[in-house]
Amino acid sequence: MTGPRIDSVAYTDRFKRDYRRAPKNIQEAVEDCLRRLCSDEARKSLRFHALSGYRLTIYKIDVLRHSWQITMRIEARVATLRRLAPHKQIDRQP
Repeated sequence: MTGPRIDSVAYTDRFKRDYRRAPKNIQEAVEDCLRRLCSDEARKSLRFHALSGYRLTIYKIDVLRHSWQITMRIEARVATLRRLAPHKQIDRQP
């Protein structure tokens, strides 16, 4: 297993807004990624890993051939999705 176990997913208002604004093909890819996120075996294909440079531990996964990413916090086996954005935008955030 890579990283903490995830049993369920929660969404921040920011993530919900990002999701609504994303193109339809990205929304569909997000749904597929979230189904696979709770499966330990699928995480490697999502490139699940912790980000450095944050006060708290933030994780990210890739969406749709690495062009978009989702960031999240994980506490008590719940992944709280924070952002959905193109790869370059996520990498620029502090």
